[in-house]
Amino acid sequence: MKFKYAIQANLFAICTFLFSSCSLDNYDAPDGGLNGIIVDSKTGLSVPQPVNATTGLTVRLVQQDWEVEADAQLFYGNENGQFINGQLFSGIYTMSLEQTNFFPVEPRTIVIDGQTAATVEVVPYANIEIKDLSINNLSINADVLVSRSWDWKTDDKDCKITSIKLYWNVSNHIDKESTHNLGSGNVDCNSLSDQDILSEPQTTYALISATDINKYAHFIKANGNKIYVRAAVVTSCGGKEYYNYSNAQELYIDL
Repeated sequence: MKFKYAIQANLFAICTFLFSSCSLDNYDAPDGGLNGIIVDSKTGLSVPQPVNATTGLTVRLVQQDWEVEADAQLFYGNENGQFINGQLFSGIYTMSLEQTNFFPVEPRTIVIDGQTAATVEVVPYANIEIKDLSINNLSINADVLVSRSWDWKTDDKDCKITSIKLYWNVSNHIDKESTHNLGSGNVDCNSLSDQDILSEPQTTYALISATDINKYAHFIKANGNKIYVRAAVVTSCGGKEYYNYSNAQELYIDL
């Protein structure tokens, strides 16, 4: 009998603990979110970003109207220039942008009231667009147009275009990180003036090895015999290098 009562007492204790634990977790769910986009202040076009990862555009949010000092919330931008966090509490936040490929912008106050949209106008270090793309004997060839949306002729801001790069991948998520591309090509622009680079399209290329074709053939065939290509222009400014990207483009490859 003592054993029976001991079991009943233990069960009662466990149930009491479970119910009390549930009550401790009875918090309100986040009732807001942020859907933002980075755009060029001159053209109004979105500014492409690296792959959504810790090495790319980082958005730092700190809630200012919380009862206690709030921890920063970090999330990352997408390749299309958007940054999205759908799990935020409504309130007043300070938003800072880090690891950017545009000239620094001051932290701004943003009010989250339900699902909230935000547009951030910036000045990118450079812009790049793939104008023509082809492949010949496993050589990817691209004509790219590099431009700037700031008056660099009167103020170069201590900036110099140092290289133009071309990356390929079997995924459309591409940037300079080795885990985000399967190969690249490089045009060294140090001997060229920015005037020359910006005045006419530049040609760049990337080679695909036969080994990679064999290794990734099943992925390429699953893509409908397509690979993905993305260009980047590298600007040295104030002693640092900044990568501005084109949008990724599909390229048919005959296997």
